[in-house]
Amino acid sequence: MKLSKVTKVFLGILLQQTAISAVVALPKNLTDDQVQADIDAGTFEKPSVNVRPRFRYWVPDAAVEPEWIIDDVKEIARIGASGFELLGYYLYGGPPLGWGDFAPVDWSVYGWGTDAWRRAQFVDKLFKTFAQATKDNGLIMDFAMGPNQGQGVPAEYDDDGKAWDLSTSETRFSEGETNFDGILKGWGTGPLEAAVLAGSLKNGSTKILAANTLEDVSDLVGEDGRLTIDLPETDKYNYVLFGIYLVHSHFMNQDSPLLMQGPQKLPQTWVQNGSWAVDHYSAQGAKLAAKFWEEHVLRDGVLELVKEVGNYAWEDSVEIRQKVRWTRDFAKSFQEQHKYQIQRVLPVACLGYNTDQEDQGETYRMDYRDTVAKKYGEYLQEWTRWTNEHLGVQFSAQVSYGIWMDMLPNIPKVNAPECETLIYEDLVDKYRQYSGAANLAGKRVISIEMGAEIYTAFQQPLPRLVDKFKRAVAGGINQAVIHGSPYSGGYPNTTWPGMMTFGYQFSDCHNRHQPAWEDYSQIMDAMARLQYIFQSGIPRRDVLFWEKRFWFPGNISYARTDLEEIGFSYEYLSPDNFQMPEAVVENKIFAPERQQFKVLVVQLLEFLTLPGVKKLDEYARAGLPIIFDGGVPFRLWSNHKCVDNQVKKLMDKMTELENVHVITDGKLAEALLSIGIEPRTRVIANNSLYTVWREDTKTDSDYVFVYNPSAHPVSGSVDFASAKVPFFYDIWSGQRLPVAHYTKTDTVTTIPIHLYGNQSTIIAFHSKPINSVPDVHVTSISGEPLSVASAGSSVSIKAGKAVSSITAAISDGQSITVGHTDASPFELTDWNLTVEHWDPPEDLADVTIDARKSNTTHQLARLKSWLEVEGLENTSGRGHYSANFTWPPAAPNSTSSAPDGAFIDLGRVEHTLTLSANGERLPPLDPSHGMADIGAYLKDGENEIEVVIATTLVNGIRPIWNDMRFSGTVPEPPRRIPPAQEYGLKGPVVIIPYKETLIGKA
Repeated sequence: MKLSKVTKVFLGILLQQTAISAVVALPKNLTDDQVQADIDAGTFEKPSVNVRPRFRYWVPDAAVEPEWIIDDVKEIARIGASGFELLGYYLYGGPPLGWGDFAPVDWSVYGWGTDAWRRAQFVDKLFKTFAQATKDNGLIMDFAMGPNQGQGVPAEYDDDGKAWDLSTSETRFSEGETNFDGILKGWGTGPLEAAVLAGSLKNGSTKILAANTLEDVSDLVGEDGRLTIDLPETDKYNYVLFGIYLVHSHFMNQDSPLLMQGPQKLPQTWVQNGSWAVDHYSAQGAKLAAKFWEEHVLRDGVLELVKEVGNYAWEDSVEIRQKVRWTRDFAKSFQEQHKYQIQRVLPVACLGYNTDQEDQGETYRMDYRDTVAKKYGEYLQEWTRWTNEHLGVQFSAQVSYGIWMDMLPNIPKVNAPECETLIYEDLVDKYRQYSGAANLAGKRVISIEMGAEIYTAFQQPLPRLVDKFKRAVAGGINQAVIHGSPYSGGYPNTTWPGMMTFGYQFSDCHNRHQPAWEDYSQIMDAMARLQYIFQSGIPRRDVLFWEKRFWFPGNISYARTDLEEIGFSYEYLSPDNFQMPEAVVENKIFAPERQQFKVLVVQLLEFLTLPGVKKLDEYARAGLPIIFDGGVPFRLWSNHKCVDNQVKKLMDKMTELENVHVITDGKLAEALLSIGIEPRTRVIANNSLYTVWREDTKTDSDYVFVYNPSAHPVSGSVDFASAKVPFFYDIWSGQRLPVAHYTKTDTVTTIPIHLYGNQSTIIAFHSKPINSVPDVHVTSISGEPLSVASAGSSVSIKAGKAVSSITAAISDGQSITVGHTDASPFELTDWNLTVEHWDPPEDLADVTIDARKSNTTHQLARLKSWLEVEGLENTSGRGHYSANFTWPPAAPNSTSSAPDGAFIDLGRVEHTLTLSANGERLPPLDPSHGMADIGAYLKDGENEIEVVIATTLVNGIRPIWNDMRFSGTVPEPPRRIPPAQEYGLKGPVVIIPYKETLIGKA
């Protein structure tokens, strides 16, 4: 292995960092996961690490260089992230489902949980090194509970805490056979869970079993496995005898060295033999993993460090390969829950068979999935208990992801539930399906693994990452864990630009090899400010949807757009969530201490449960408005006849209540308005907007996120259900300015809104002003001024060239004519461009350098893509643009007065951009539409505009794409080279002169 720094340098860094006394601002009660928890969040301008984005941090295995771990943590602090989520990658577990079967280092030495994982080469424990670096840089840390997805640990081969499965054997009988007398097939495979005899109709499908033939014959099986039975009605049925046995799945989250190619040695202990998935359907699985942590990881000061800087212990999506989701006492739990035995119907419930019943046996499958969810909840609860009590940290997990069950009942069972952008597809409705249960449980943080996209490695523009997060925020998510930041140091069989996961398929590689790395702080600060606001207070929503699903995330549940068009916000709850203590109705409001839903909607094809319908009836009789959308629902989750009758009676009686409404025309928003239900944000605009409301009862403030999800500008106004003092919060500059243009009644504030494509704003309503507020404000204005904004104790109106006069109505009753300029906007041309190339090193094995850098200079009469500039076709890097113009512009006539200033309009920012005027750097621009007021920076005569842009890395590595390697793995699929991206400042860059009118006190 090639060491990138000499030991002297490393020891110097270690000593220097040990001397740092960093203060980590974790919550005062580390395990308080509730809204309005007592934490140090910093300020809106400078949020603390508690509310900043984090990055998933992959390390290949324990054979990493500790100095690079320290350096990576230091770098992530420098760009303004809160820290890392540590995850041992291990080729995504290794074969057959991982990426690659060759490990260039010995996993018996460098496997997860081994001495090397704890000691990290020759210096100190890897985990301890990481935790200490986190502390030294004033950050907080998340960590996976095992390798790969964090779902397993080293264990002895037959440990009862490992994942279980069912092994099934089938004996089919030939024509003329009328009995069975022999050893049950598969006997000895494992403990017998059930022996089931079943028949299918002759000349029918063998996969469809006659329900009346299903028979549990387990009690007839002798201790030696012998079974003697007669086959009834052999003239009518073809029979099959199932032998169903309890076995370990033996699925590995990190393969044994015995299964890997490369320099592997025979493991000497079970700790060296890889990591086994633990039982996810009992508390025993969490207990096994916790015991391993206690005995093998949390030693020699590690536990104390975790208690200082630990944030979340974490588990990824459940990707354990099992034929059947099962555990040792599953059958017992099933009977307690459903009041019948599952053994007789096991072939139908979970082995892929149907019945000849009307629902084809779906009732049994639904009941089985309910018990799977119940048992999985026991596992989550044990992890939450242990991490809270033993580690003093919270537990986060991607709840139920990858399992056929109703996700919503288990989301409240972890401290910080997490979803992800990949399978949620940036769909706001899917996020709402996830966030409803978490918000009902009062979870302060709802996390998202953010940014993974197929075939976009080294290609993801940062504004696109921000757009993804805004869509998540619109759906109720409020914490980003960015996918991802690979270890950036040396590793065998690896080329520049270093480690890359998943066959170079998924975005992205966020580390020092990115040309934009110096600019990441702009993105981190903006996202942190979003999180600062939306991790404060309590979420409030308008509409609650009933949702009972057996797979999440499924499809969009409410596909119509009428609610967004009006401004209604909504979320989903499972009827199982109605058993939570917060799920009550008071004063005709559902969850008065949480979302304060005004109405509950049940769509026609939703699944009903008897306990849920009983609660629905209770809510209806408490006065909560209820709407059956599309007709009265009729589908039952579990179609037992006695349940069917009870549900039908309750639903029939409910529809007689005056607050229960049935609509069939698909016009839900109109129906809500017709019964007097108004949204908290009434939108009147030329396109839909998403709005999200948080109420901070501590400060008597409300915060509203308003987001334009389309690629086109949206103009209009929003009526906000608040009469407090309104402020704009700018996540890019950190400024909080009073709104200067609005109207107000005793209960509603109406604010004009103009948002470019994918642009958002935050509007806060404070009971008292948080800074200087003008004595007056604009209530209406004719024409289209460039801006209406607060300026200290005055209102500033800036108007460009206008074809007619502009008149502003003021809150004190005045009507004022607004001055405008005769100077026309003009485009900047004749640009000088200096490109800092970020090229691969001559020696591709050298990952120690960020890139091989060199400069070229180009003169551009007009702005254009780098693909059109000779010599830049395969270039990534940083572009330094400059252009000059004369100020003020020549007067169009002798009566024209000089403009007071100008805006600069750069359009949408493709990746990152910094702007300077006459050598003065401006605050970060909103990349949705890069526009800034440069009036304060202008001078008479020649002025210079400087723009620095950065690119992604893909164009620079396209020539070496098929030569890149990580741990010997190659980019997948073979011979697919990603397309070149359009880089550069595209333009046009336009200067827009304005005249300023000040209203109010000077």
